[in-house]
Amino acid sequence: RGVAQAPCHTGVPGEQCYEVVAWARAAGIHGNPEWYFGLTPESSFVDFQAYFYWTKSNGGACPHPCGLECRTAVEGEPCYSDVVWAKSTGIKTDPGQYAHTALTPTSTFEHFQAMLHTKSARCPAPCPPGFATTTQATSSPSYDRRAGPCRTASGGIGAFATHDGVDPPTCEARCSADAACVAYEHDLKSRCELHTAGTTTSDASMGGFSCWLKRDGGATAWGFRELAGPCRTSAGGAGDFTEPPRQARYDCQAACGRAGDCVAYEASGASRCELHRAGTVTSEP
Repeated sequence: RGVAQAPCHTGVPGEQCYEVVAWARAAGIHGNPEWYFGLTPESSFVDFQAYFYWTKSNGGACPHPCGLECRTAVEGEPCYSDVVWAKSTGIKTDPGQYAHTALTPTSTFEHFQAMLHTKSARCPAPCPPGFATTTQATSSPSYDRRAGPCRTASGGIGAFATHDGVDPPTCEARCSADAACVAYEHDLKSRCELHTAGTTTSDASMGGFSCWLKRDGGATAWGFRELAGPCRTSAGGAGDFTEPPRQARYDCQAACGRAGDCVAYEASGASRCELHRAGTVTSEP
């Protein structure tokens, strides 16, 4: 599938964009998560920089980052339908869901897609104006954050290389550049560990560390497959689920993706969401 390439630049130490992104990841989102619509503490450096690029926050300090695959959705794709619905219906019928964004009904298709990209694996990052299309993907790996130091499935520390005097974004960049690196660990000060095969989880009982697991091939975080109709168990029942209050369908997917016991989600209308636990295996078309 086609992805886009164009002049890009990922922030480096000493540049304003780098300082903005590094502070947002290390401190800002923890103290004021509402400032970073669609981002979480687990979002990558590139994700944060792309957010600053699209929102023009901090005076437009950040250019479009390199290593971010982008593709504007086309008719026939689920993302395209989501964007059209959000732009033509969602923001008008339920404006509260968009109150913390800069979007209006006259915002561009790409800006709506950018917002949905921060909230849902269904939508790729859209391409800014002037981006040319190629046929070779250039996406960088993305990561899932785990609290505590990295560990193997048996609880061991695994195999890793240590890099001292390295900040978290640089540690991530080194893991991304190393095909053998499957995760990196950082003590949020200056110690970086690049872990190789065998590291699959973390020890959340130990504070002061974070383990970032590289997603397979840069794949989306949750890998949901859409089925028509409501969620069902193999026996046809509704299954075991919780219903969080007022979750837009994009938030519903993210909530399921981040919940350890959620195996499926069901979204209907503008804000109804069900998070299903073990037992849900199909749907009723």
